[in-house]
Amino acid sequence: MSLLRKLGSNLSLQNNLELAQATLLFNFALLFGGTRHNAMHLQYQRNLLVTMCRPLLVPGILFAKSAILSDQHMPIGDWAAWIATESCKRLVYFAWLNEFFQLVFFDLPPLFTVDEIHLSMPCNDELWQSANLHDWERAKELQGEDPAECHSAASLLKTKVIDQERTRSLSDSALWISVSAVYFLERRALPPQLFYSYPSMHGISTCWNQPCLEEIVAPDQTKDPVDTILETFQQAATRHRQDSPLFLTITKFSLVLRLLRFVKYRFLYVSTGWMAQHQEVDAAAQHISQLLKAKPKQARQGLLHAAQLFRMIRSQRQFDPYDSFFLLMAALYIWNYDRFMISGESQLPVDGAAEEIIRIDQNMKKELQDQWITGTVEPPRLAHISGLGVLNGQDSLPRILRESVRILSHGKAWSTHAHAFKHSLLQMLSGSAPSFPVEVER
Repeated sequence: MSLLRKLGSNLSLQNNLELAQATLLFNFALLFGGTRHNAMHLQYQRNLLVTMCRPLLVPGILFAKSAILSDQHMPIGDWAAWIATESCKRLVYFAWLNEFFQLVFFDLPPLFTVDEIHLSMPCNDELWQSANLHDWERAKELQGEDPAECHSAASLLKTKVIDQERTRSLSDSALWISVSAVYFLERRALPPQLFYSYPSMHGISTCWNQPCLEEIVAPDQTKDPVDTILETFQQAATRHRQDSPLFLTITKFSLVLRLLRFVKYRFLYVSTGWMAQHQEVDAAAQHISQLLKAKPKQARQGLLHAAQLFRMIRSQRQFDPYDSFFLLMAALYIWNYDRFMISGESQLPVDGAAEEIIRIDQNMKKELQDQWITGTVEPPRLAHISGLGVLNGQDSLPRILRESVRILSHGKAWSTHAHAFKHSLLQMLSGSAPSFPVEVER
């Protein structure tokens, strides 16, 4: 209530870092709180947060009066001034991530874009977590470059080629921001009607033949450039940052964004009957079926991403705020792939050998993974996912839903969304259309 009183008072919303930081945390709590009331309240609070961030988007212009906030005016060795500057950068970028989450999960257009931010991205953790001036100066020496010279997200993505060497120089937070920025810039280049309208019986097939963002260039020109960049970021996390607190976050975001580039989540939702009429459900199911069959290589790659995402969330001891959304998207993709692609394939014999099964959610040798994705594995193997077993297009369909319900049936943090999604999946298991559970009035 103290925060709400301050926000409702006549105090200026600018030049109050602590108030802005508290508002950012409040926005996250509203976003992942899981109630419609919170979601509606967020639409007001996000405007206040963006208003606080606006003067910080371009260094040395709108807040030039405050020398502490501008890299070019920051005295060398002034640790306190650097902390304030870095705090403002993190405030702005995480406020943008808050906007990005709403774009991905709810199709809400962001109030400001990542290419409006001309501040360098957050520095590495060793520098940020310095306990005193001595530790900070030592961390700067070890880093080997001026922290003020780090890339902004916009400038990084204008470098044309993004390879492993460049990604290793990014901090963990900067890597997370970069993963999100690549997806955002491509999505912005696509026609908005692909995302903001429900599927219809006409023109639905045009959604899966759109060009990639031309500004981004992959090191391997034969591959999808955007997917290659996202894969590069994902590998930067899995190969070099497994001790980082953000390791799982970066990996999960990379996987889900690579999946959503192939199939829009609205089609996944509508294909189940969620908030849709019969003709819309049929159109969405037809679209997904046609998409999977027309692009089998990308479909298998999508199944790989969904399976890995499903396993990661299933094996976690604690849910992250966005995990319920990720699990739902992964489960519905696996479910649709199983019913449209697996059901028509030949089945494993009763006495089938173990080598006829491939565990697609586990780490595979690159050669085997590439062969499976291209459909050239000999002899053909059936896909197996931890917790779901072998996908056979028959009894595996309800197993996917039941295991998802089990995972979502937790009383841990961020459980409101999990229980709402569980309610919808239970409705699917019973043969009815999924819907929101009735909320208790407070």
